[in-house]
Amino acid sequence: MIVDLNLVGKRAAVVGGGAQGYRKSLNLLEAGAEVLILSKTFCKSILRLAEAGKVRLEKTRIDEAPSFVKRLNPRPYLLVAATDDKDLNAHLAKHARASGCMVYVVDDPSLSDFTQPAIANVEGIKIAVSTEGRSPIMAKTLSLRLEKLIKREDVLQVRLQQYARTFLRQHVVDRGGRKKFLYTLLKNPKIKALLRKDRFNEAKELTEEMLQTLVERQQPYSIIDVAATYRKCPVRVLQDLRFKDPASTYRELLNMKGVRECCIIQTCNRVEVTVVSGLASRSKVEEQVIENWRRNSGNGEGWSKDLFEIYRDKDALLHLLRLSSGLESMVIGEEQILGQVKDAFDEAQKSNAIGLTLTSIMACIIKAGVEVRKATAISKGSVSLGSVGVKFVEFSLGGLEGKRALLVGAGEIMKSVRDALGAKGLSEIYVAGRNLEKMKAFAEAVGGVAITLSEAPRVLGSVDLVVVATSAPNLLLTEKEVREARQGGACKPLLILDLSNPANVEDGVAAVEGVRLANLDSLRQIAEENLANRRKEAEKAEEIVETELQKLLKTLRRRSVEPLISNIFNSAEDLRRREVGKALRRMKGLSDQNVDVLNNLTISVVEGILSRPAAQLRIAAMNSDREIIEVAEKIFSDRGAP
Repeated sequence: MIVDLNLVGKRAAVVGGGAQGYRKSLNLLEAGAEVLILSKTFCKSILRLAEAGKVRLEKTRIDEAPSFVKRLNPRPYLLVAATDDKDLNAHLAKHARASGCMVYVVDDPSLSDFTQPAIANVEGIKIAVSTEGRSPIMAKTLSLRLEKLIKREDVLQVRLQQYARTFLRQHVVDRGGRKKFLYTLLKNPKIKALLRKDRFNEAKELTEEMLQTLVERQQPYSIIDVAATYRKCPVRVLQDLRFKDPASTYRELLNMKGVRECCIIQTCNRVEVTVVSGLASRSKVEEQVIENWRRNSGNGEGWSKDLFEIYRDKDALLHLLRLSSGLESMVIGEEQILGQVKDAFDEAQKSNAIGLTLTSIMACIIKAGVEVRKATAISKGSVSLGSVGVKFVEFSLGGLEGKRALLVGAGEIMKSVRDALGAKGLSEIYVAGRNLEKMKAFAEAVGGVAITLSEAPRVLGSVDLVVVATSAPNLLLTEKEVREARQGGACKPLLILDLSNPANVEDGVAAVEGVRLANLDSLRQIAEENLANRRKEAEKAEEIVETELQKLLKTLRRRSVEPLISNIFNSAEDLRRREVGKALRRMKGLSDQNVDVLNNLTISVVEGILSRPAAQLRIAAMNSDREIIEVAEKIFSDRGAP
């Protein structure tokens, strides 16, 4: 093991005034030691060092080692035996060590307390090469080779790491977090590219931005939910507000200053962005999110900031809990929303947009949604968007028995439409989609006929009802197609219900004679009737949501002190290992079994001492007792090296 001794300000005595003494004196001076050279004669190089005031000289005869060592006052930290008498060097080493000095013997490394490796040194980067005294020439040769491998960018990276370490030790308590950041800095492709081009100042500026972001993430955070929903936005406006490329939007959101985590939820009746930001940057983040939304939507017709509902912190958590429970839906208690929240969570994870905070939140709100449906009857009966749509068309057509219908799509909403229509006595059901084999399986459940999308126009003149519900981003039924399909003979009145968002049926279809076009906005009245019918179950659900909210708040408060607790245990474990290592070096010859006993004993002691303070810190966090937490931070603050 090669150890880098700290000799700065330490006294070093070099015994010997020749070439060896000179070379070793240079090494000691480079290490920052105070050098005293003792000999009866001195070479010219040593005399020049003395004239320059770099070393002190003491002209003396060395009659015998014991008396010579005793005369050294004050006693040096290190004695280098560099005379041309091998036996004298050995005696000097023996007696100097006995008096408490570290010893180095130039002509016999086996008598030394350490070996002096060859050093590859490039602008402060030092790499030691040792052959354990077997071949100093080879050690020097290898060190020269290594110097050629150290590039300018490596030197700059060391400077950057030093700057970052100094900053981190002053501002970041968690040692694990400091270490992780330094590795991130080392691997950052932008930083590496700048250093390769010798653009250190730019690399430092980028590092400062990264450090500032890290510090902000250590500070109190805020939960923001910006929502555009059916309450304020007609279907056409919601359609414009949808994010067409969520993956790209995630990248844009995460690049915003102050945004730590985010999640996008998009359904037929809502588009929401949930963000974790620094508390201090909350207002700015809200503005950035809405501005990004404006750009994505093209600042289309009907755009206004008033379209958005903004929830913050506790209100945001309550809103998300109500959302997953079906209390925020147009159709109170709808079942699909819980699956849509899960899908949104999965998509955010795939985009690396979710961290520990939103992971905890999403897990809690999904659990709450499941609990509400188990404990209440809020989702029983006609509560899916599809089933409400069927109720609407049944009312609009004066009943469905004997009617003919065309269904376009095969997703979750259309499944609920299909299942609800199956019991209404329709005489014929056509099911259209791109994949004919898939549509055959879908139609089989209600004895329907599967057709391709291209075949759909030919049945438009013979059906009473068309329901469209797909996730396609484009129009599937245009005014031209519907008009052409209904020419050349008497056609039945036709009701088309478009449950898609974005819309799959062109607005102009409503202008075709005998055709009525309805969309999600048309379902509001039935949704309001549904709310009135489920008021009692909704009240039960609200109670569960409030209980889950308090649990979630405590979870988040408790999680806020985990980095501090982790740091306390890590510091204690480091101390334990050091002290056990010292003890084992003193107790030579212990069996592996006894070493395990000692390790297990000390681990138990550390955990036993710290477990109660850790538990009290978690309780303090859950109770929002900042005073206790701040005291603990001061007591256990770790400013050591990462």
